[in-house]
Amino acid sequence: MEVDEDQFELDLDKITQDLTQFLARNPDSKIELSEATSKRALVKLPWGDPSVEIVIPLAGSEQDKLVDCLNNVILPRRLSALYHVDTRELEVIFTARALSNSMKQIDGRSFDFNFEGDQYNCRFDTSSERLLAIAEEASYPQHSDSAFRNLMSFTEFTNMPDDVDGEFAEFIRSRFGRPLSFWVSAIDWDEEKTLSILRHISFYMRYYDSVSPFILIHPADDSMSVNPKERYVHGDFPKSISSRQLNPSLISFYLAAADALPENKFLYCYRIIEFVSSNYLKNDKLVQVKKILSNPALLSSLDSSIDRLVGLIREDKPDNVNRFKAVVNELVRGEVVWPEICGNPDAFTKSVEFDGGFTLPKIVDGVDDITRLGPTVMQAMAGSFRNIRNALAHGGEEQAGRVILPTARNEKLLQPWVHLIVVVAGEVVLHENHT
Repeated sequence: MEVDEDQFELDLDKITQDLTQFLARNPDSKIELSEATSKRALVKLPWGDPSVEIVIPLAGSEQDKLVDCLNNVILPRRLSALYHVDTRELEVIFTARALSNSMKQIDGRSFDFNFEGDQYNCRFDTSSERLLAIAEEASYPQHSDSAFRNLMSFTEFTNMPDDVDGEFAEFIRSRFGRPLSFWVSAIDWDEEKTLSILRHISFYMRYYDSVSPFILIHPADDSMSVNPKERYVHGDFPKSISSRQLNPSLISFYLAAADALPENKFLYCYRIIEFVSSNYLKNDKLVQVKKILSNPALLSSLDSSIDRLVGLIREDKPDNVNRFKAVVNELVRGEVVWPEICGNPDAFTKSVEFDGGFTLPKIVDGVDDITRLGPTVMQAMAGSFRNIRNALAHGGEEQAGRVILPTARNEKLLQPWVHLIVVVAGEVVLHENHT
């Protein structure tokens, strides 16, 4: 059957007009025709999120119901939630699945939250008909970094077949419970103020109940995309590997980093470099040590030889920063780290500011030529490793308030540096004490 495109264009114009209030309150969203053969009107980018689309019913009461739902809500970009404009309630989307035993205690939990002179009633309660109506028509066209705004269990719940009987039907129904949301009442929508209130509520929910769910705040927009780490250090896996005995402590740190979260992965790899630098003598000092120890008359001038060794170590030991940089500069090959720098150039050729106030300056001017990767860049890279570690692990006066907070945005900004330090740590494990 041939599709009348003109008729659909007219319908799309009408739907767009009907959703004027929704589009005014949700400027990231737009109404478009689907690309499928059977054309349907879609709300694209609800919550500003490309992983969720809302299919508009063709006509009649179902379309009217969904239009009314959408016209009365704000879909906040930074939350998996609906803000109900007419009732001044925020509904954080939780789950339509049956709760685990530990989670059953939160069903029906209610408390008043007093903050800066205002009182908000907070409760886990039945999800709204608006949420169910939106979820029923939701589709999921691509991979999601937002867990599809927690909508998928609601979509499954609202689309359960009602013409199935027997054990299979019972099994399907057993997977679901009362659709549940977290509600905050008597709240006026102001993004920054609302997010601040929600952060405080999340703190107390988790403080008083260690297994309580908390409100996930999605990261603010960030234009930098992160490419994955280079898989192979040398283009492919080798056919033959020859190894000396490597330091078992360093191997342990390296393997522990493999499956760790990004922040811990970075810190494990940092400890590898730090461990080696704490006992590392720069090449010129190492040559002098070897010369002293290889003196055939060492025993006859033992006292003076010891004094000279102690002097060399004392001279080198206090400068921890330069020792750290020396380990990176002398043990790490530029051709191994260069692909990681080229893989995510924005992380290394531009200044990056993290949530928490920590700013990381660029380390290289461009990625057009590996000759840019000289000793100055290698030392700047090592210095950045130390600064990142301090911003992750230290707070207060030592960092003057400039820290890397544990936010989703920071995890993304940190990831290219995690890729880089993994490669550097591998080089240090491989080449330390390789004489």
